[in-house]
Parts: sequence; structure tokens; C-alpha cells
Amino acid sequence: MLYYLSFQTVFIFSLLNPVISGPVNCTPAGTYNIENNTVTEYLGIPYAKPPIKELRFMPPEGIGEFKTNETFNATIPARTCPQIIPPYNFSGFSIWYPPKNISEDCLQLNIWQPNKTTGGVLVMIHGGAYYSLSASLDLFNGSVLAAVAHAVVVTINYRIGALGFARWKDGKNITGNMGLLDQQMALKWINKNIHLF
Repeated sequence: MLYYLSFQTVFIFSLLNPVISGPVNCTPAGTYNIENNTVTEYLGIPYAKPPIKELRFMPPEGIGEFKTNETFNATIPARTCPQIIPPYNFSGFSIWYPPKNISEDCLQLNIWQPNKTTGGVLVMIHGGAYYSLSASLDLFNGSVLAAVAHAVVVTINYRIGALGFARWKDGKNITGNMGLLDQQMALKWINKNIHLF
């Protein structure tokens, strides 16, 4: 897992507040026991409103605060943003195929929280030349990295292809670079909410 990081863009955040022992209102997907460290996995947490209907081709909109009286079911991996899956005839490429849960409602992230942490947060933004891949590929499972680095690991999905980077020539209706704005929105969400994990 660690040697695949060369294919990622990695951002490391140092937070002033220590990471606490788990989110109050999320049902985890499960746990891993790695290197004498228990890592809790939270999957498919939305960081922005779904970019569908009137929000398609628009900059992302925040979803607001977690409601204290509700529990979010964080057991389903972040949905994969729509993309063309090339027809490779080599089974070795299957590790790069996105999960089957493809949807335009894909502005979601996955979080791995170790019980032994230094308070750091590592954010992985997947590559793919802005037209392929997903944060939910098995290749990008952050459990081992979280256990070894003693840091919370977050992987994010963002709009790719035409839905993320199309631009109308006058720039009024479709301003372009929505995928980069999605990444920025995810980083803002992480900065504001990661203390819950």
C-alpha cells in the first residue's frame, strides 16, 4: 500500500486540536487490527451537496453542520464519479477499475482513524489525469497507512471528466474546473470537521 503513494497527490495537515476517539454521530464500516493499532473505517461521508440537476456543472455547495440528533451510516464506500472504463484485456489492470457504485452524487470521502494517533491528518487525492479513478479503489484503502503513520487518513472523490472540467466558452454558465473546486471544498470540510474523528 505504501509504495502506491507515489501515484497520489498527498497533503499533510497538522491540526491544533487533537483528534478525539471517534465521531459521535457516524456508524463505522468496521475496524482493522494492524501493527498493534486498531483502525476504524468510515466510508461515504458527504462533504458537499450532490452536484445533480441545477447543481451540475456548478461549483460545489457546502452541506452544513452534522446534526447532533442524527447518526450517519458510514458503511458504504464513497460513490465513484462517472467515468469511461477502458476495455483492457489484461487482468492486471483490474486494480484500477472503479467500484460499481458510480453516481453523479459522488462528492464523498472515506476516513480511517487509528486509535493511536499523533493528531496528524493525511489527505490523499487520487490521480487519474482528471478523467478516471476513485477514492474507493481497494488500492487507496488507507487503513495500513493510518496504522503505520499514526495519523487519520482521508481519501476524497471529486468530479472528473466533463462533469468536473468542462467549460462553456463564455464562462458564464459553466465556469470550469469544478473538480478542483470540489477538492478545495473537501479540504475545507476536513479542516472544519476532522476533530470529530
